[in-house]
Amino acid sequence: FAFGGTAEPLTWVDYAISSSAGGGPIESASTVGADGSYGEAAVDLSGLGDGLLTLAVRGRDAADNVSAWTTAPTVIKDTGVPSAPHLTSVNTPVALTTVGQFGFTGTCEAGLSLDYRVVDGGAASVSGTIGADLDGAFAAADVDVSPLADGPLTLTLTARDEVGNVSDETVDDSILKDTVLPGLTVDLPTA
Repeated sequence: FAFGGTAEPLTWVDYAISSSAGGGPIESASTVGADGSYGEAAVDLSGLGDGLLTLAVRGRDAADNVSAWTTAPTVIKDTGVPSAPHLTSVNTPVALTTVGQFGFTGTCEAGLSLDYRVVDGGAASVSGTIGADLDGAFAAADVDVSPLADGPLTLTLTARDEVGNVSDETVDDSILKDTVLPGLTVDLPTA
């Protein structure tokens, strides 16, 4: 966790960081430089629970004059990884008439972003991002898989929360793309 600001040069800034979910608080001091800037680049927040974090700071000089605490805007600590998304349907097989309309549906935690990637056997891929609604439902439609080779396709999906935590992958490797028209010959009897 990093923060900084300005204060009276060559003094100290006391800080306290607390979480709405408990733990801590973390308390320490930062030295203010001759230019009036102070900051901390890597405060360890592992002792605080996930939740809303509050940072409070106050100035202190060599004569032990202390200012009132000032509270910075709250930030969210979220180290929890979302659950892997669950696929409920996948459009397969992919045919010549549906190659530009590949899609899938599923569920996950509400409001997450989902990153998907469809890969063919030669490692060519098509990727994108969709969002889950407030009930956790998601759907992708009209995904154009025409750049991918015919044959088995693999869909890989991960869920990502607003602070960037990424779920384990959900993989479906049962997709078949077949855009080749069936061959047809006609044999006529000879007279």
